[in-house]
Amino acid sequence: QDLQNLGISEDTIKVLIEKGIIEPLGYRLKKTSPLTFPYSLISDPLPLFLHGWFNTACRQRLQTLIEKHNVQTIVELGSWLGQSTLFMASLLPDSGKLYAVDHWEGPEDLQVPCVYKQFLSNVIHAQLTHKIVPLRTTTQEASKDFKSPVDLIYIDACHEEEAVYQDLKDWFPIAKKWGSLLCGDDFYWKKEKGYPVQKALNRFCREENLTYVNTDVFWEIITTPASQQG
Repeated sequence: QDLQNLGISEDTIKVLIEKGIIEPLGYRLKKTSPLTFPYSLISDPLPLFLHGWFNTACRQRLQTLIEKHNVQTIVELGSWLGQSTLFMASLLPDSGKLYAVDHWEGPEDLQVPCVYKQFLSNVIHAQLTHKIVPLRTTTQEASKDFKSPVDLIYIDACHEEEAVYQDLKDWFPIAKKWGSLLCGDDFYWKKEKGYPVQKALNRFCREENLTYVNTDVFWEIITTPASQQG
């Protein structure tokens, strides 16, 4: 079965092959690993389908950050069907964890039936159930209860200005506590709206005396206060 026809990028396929998750000949998936909750609730996984908007710049920068900083634990805000989730989780050590935070209801303009079941099915097919922990809630609620150490927080949930700003406000204290990398996607989203993600970043960084850099659509906050930078 050709995984590229199911929406998986060539870069993601390469990583999955390198990690031994799929076999190169015909991109055939290996048998799934032992299931854990909530994956054990899925007795009939849906066929693998990874629709998404995971940009090459995001893949490259995330891989660089994960490898350079020896990332063990990731929080992803907004996982959709799991294309970015599987990519990042496959780069973690076997004992690593990725907490996928999403309500899995999907955007109003893109209705996909059984979104949550499709996400869980995709993780099952990729044999990453031991690494990926779904948190089916809002990003704000998840921030209130999240107590675990985290090395990288990836913001890719709702892209509207107020939503991004709120995610930054809610998760920056957690990043600051653990010294986490804080980054995200969609820097150039919605030109007709004046780039809401950029507006949220500018507003937040101005308030917190921080700076950020972007590589195409990927952005990352420099957590050292601007007044202390050379």
